[in-house]
Amino acid sequence: MLGLFFYHNPINVGLMVWSVFYLGKHLHKARRPDTPLSGETYRMLLLQSVPLISGFLFISLFRETLPHWSAPGFYPLMLLAAAAADHRRQCRSVAASPALLALIVVLGVVQIQTGLIPLSPSLGEQTTETTDGRDPMEDLGRNDFTLDMYGWKQLGSHFSLLVQEQEALYLQSGGKEGMPPQSAILSTRWFPAAHLDYYVARPNRTVVKTTGPVERTHKYEQITKERGGIAPGEMLYYIESSRFPEKMPQTAPLDTFFVHRSKRPVIRYIIHRITADIPSSTE
Repeated sequence: MLGLFFYHNPINVGLMVWSVFYLGKHLHKARRPDTPLSGETYRMLLLQSVPLISGFLFISLFRETLPHWSAPGFYPLMLLAAAAADHRRQCRSVAASPALLALIVVLGVVQIQTGLIPLSPSLGEQTTETTDGRDPMEDLGRNDFTLDMYGWKQLGSHFSLLVQEQEALYLQSGGKEGMPPQSAILSTRWFPAAHLDYYVARPNRTVVKTTGPVERTHKYEQITKERGGIAPGEMLYYIESSRFPEKMPQTAPLDTFFVHRSKRPVIRYIIHRITADIPSSTE
């Protein structure tokens, strides 16, 4: 709910809520020449917005959602807000909206690039275990949503070096060690599959394939089929992230890599080789 409020600009949301009540009250009065819009238009715009927004808010009570999913429902409310603001000459509020948007964008870019606001604790790489034996790096960066858009190029560059080493080892050993050229990357969710596809797989001339139920893989179930599916015994890379820790069975770790922001480790990736038969939704 809070993410929805900030995602759509607090001033805009305030104007939208105000416009719904203002226009509703205005339209219930005796019709006057200065009525900003007709009752039919008002009801049509509400029907195009309120059910969609309410539906996603209801779904968010039971499962994780993203703020932009309900964005189409806010477009009709923008029209209501524009009509009401123009009728009441709310010039200051309208002018303040782009100013706040610019401020949020600037602060967002600064936060993503520097981590100025510590949303998740950062630990030193030298720390390997806690007093209770738990790996302190297991969920490094998990609570920092600004890391969704950070570190992918760092991971792609490091993965490129690892691929070169693994492919050279594979050729030198006659296939007994290392990884075959252009081995695919395995993912169990559409996110981060799409990011891995663009920033990690594509620059290294390979692809991402997914395994698991369609509610987790989404479009990647079809994409994986188009890419030939996952063959029994196929050798793949699996990149385990501390932000979304999920271990796969029968894997062999190849390397560990830390994404740094402002000289601090903020995400840990463990790159695995997985060669066992994988239950695939594409078979």
